[in-house]
Amino acid sequence: MAAFFMEKLYNPINKESISILKSATDVNQSTNTIELEVTLGPNGGNPIHFHTKFTEHFFAVKGILGLHFDGNEMRLNPSQDFAVKPYINHRFYNPSTTNFITFKVIITPAVESFEWFLKAQFGLVNDKKVFSKLQLPKNIFHLLVLLKWGDTQVETIFYKLGKPFLKLGYFLAKKLGVESRLKERYC
Repeated sequence: MAAFFMEKLYNPINKESISILKSATDVNQSTNTIELEVTLGPNGGNPIHFHTKFTEHFFAVKGILGLHFDGNEMRLNPSQDFAVKPYINHRFYNPSTTNFITFKVIITPAVESFEWFLKAQFGLVNDKKVFSKLQLPKNIFHLLVLLKWGDTQVETIFYKLGKPFLKLGYFLAKKLGVESRLKERYC
């Protein structure tokens, strides 16, 4: 029987901790999911975005979890859950100004590159290679790789107009070895 290993990531900018409870690479992966447990500091959260390859299912565990979903604001109390399907704009956040919250996220289907995205993003934050609160990598090639790995997309005119350049930039990042160096360093 294989030993259980749980990886924990920490982002000091928004006081976010993520424990990878079930990885895409787990040997007995019968459910084709990634399971995460997130602890988020007061006022912490991420920007509005969407994914095209997977569903994120959020489960509030401790405290109130804020969700922006397709233009609407929601609050999940402990034991409540909500699934966000692909192509739907969303973000999670902690509406509390004083308390930490905990929630779980199940990613279906399991996309290994999403785990790489989390590990590299948190690694770059800890190595101070991002612009402060924005958490955007200072290196444009790092940003392009993270966008690809995380299947992270936004509904802005700039993003839509720049999408062909993002694909080209990712191709260049791969050719220049940036992707493999990020993977080697953080994944």
